Amino acid sequence: MSKRIGISISLLFLSFLAPSAFAQTASITGTIKDSSGGLVPQAQITVKNKATNASRNVLTDASGTYRITSLVPGIYDVFIEKQGFKTVEYSKVELTVDQVQNLDARLAPSSITEKVTVKGESVAPVDLNDAQIGNIITTQQMTSLPMVLRDPYQLALLSPGTTQSNSLLQGLSVNGSRERNNNFLLDGTDNNDADIPGLSQPQPGLTSLNPDAVQEFRVITSNLLPQFGRNTGAVVDIVTRRGANDFHSDLYWFGRYDALGARDFFNHQLTSSGQVAAKDSYARNTFGGSTGGPIKRDKTFWFANYEGQRFVTTLTNTSTVPTEDFKTGKFTFDGGAVDVSTPGSANNIFGLSLDPLIQKILALYPAPNGPKVDDVRSLLYFPSKKLSWSAIRSTGSRTPTLPTQISFLPWGAPAPCNADRMPLST
Repeated sequence: MSKRIGISISLLFLSFLAPSAFAQTASITGTIKDSSGGLVPQAQITVKNKATNASRNVLTDASGTYRITSLVPGIYDVFIEKQGFKTVEYSKVELTVDQVQNLDARLAPSSITEKVTVKGESVAPVDLNDAQIGNIITTQQMTSLPMVLRDPYQLALLSPGTTQSNSLLQGLSVNGSRERNNNFLLDGTDNNDADIPGLSQPQPGLTSLNPDAVQEFRVITSNLLPQFGRNTGAVVDIVTRRGANDFHSDLYWFGRYDALGARDFFNHQLTSSGQVAAKDSYARNTFGGSTGGPIKRDKTFWFANYEGQRFVTTLTNTSTVPTEDFKTGKFTFDGGAVDVSTPGSANNIFGLSLDPLIQKILALYPAPNGPKVDDVRSLLYFPSKKLSWSAIRSTGSRTPTLPTQISFLPWGAPAPCNADRMPLST
């Protein structure tokens, strides 16, 4: 069995890497006015992450506008404060990857400390900042929708304009572009397979993922911003899960077995005796767990995920082999009897005996067990080889400025372009 071992390690811990590392973040922008419509300069805008208590604040400029960038996707409370005005709070505003959320506010004069709270659910996630067109795939979708192989990339097909190509790669085609033209990002870093770009198995990205290690991802299908560049197809930007102030853990196991499944459409071959060939067997076990929490509350967090996959299957392969009669030199072809088994046979016009070397080669071919192809050839059904693989992934982050992502991925499986060899007779 051919095996591959891949190790992917990405460490984003230097400050000069921040522009590329934060390509997977979100932003908040808006304009602050008073009740009469006048612009409010020097108003303080504070955002606070609900999971980690990380906070950022800026002041509005002379035109009353503000912008807070490089926010980790998550749930935030946003406070808008100015002396002599009521405080406005946007509670539980959800920010997603590559989103620019517009939050405007009108401040009412007040001589006492008062606060106006606006629920985040009422804030429309409308991007007024650019013309990008895309679709967000959330944690809820990944946990609720069925995925046979637990591959989150499969849900990219929920985005408008996407389809699975019918080429050998079987990759993701967006708006008619080639599957090789997509740009896969993982926490803001390049996750493209430079060897075979666009290949759908085991996953399009270089580093394999599972739903328990992914927080969300966005599929940007057109009008890409210059910060992405690289490819003319879609951008698939994945954000992995991170630790928070609260501990969270889960364990999971999924099993699929042939006893509970139907035959494959092509697994209805007839044997030489006219019986239906045996049903292909398979057993798929996927198991693992995730855990995360604080190292130092409000400062440093950790998250780890492990997933193991054990997949054993037997597929029925088909090969064409010579019939037993053909090996002896005495057979029927196109309705006529042929006999070259001995030098004196009627059809042996050269008077030669059967070549011993060719006889040894023909003896290596097993007897056919399927229907005839023609008078001298029949089909041989034989089982495929087995395969198994496993994966280990871990991620960690330090809030607010230094994210670190580490992935370790060993796996082994048959080479995808190698066919099983026909067994030889002994």
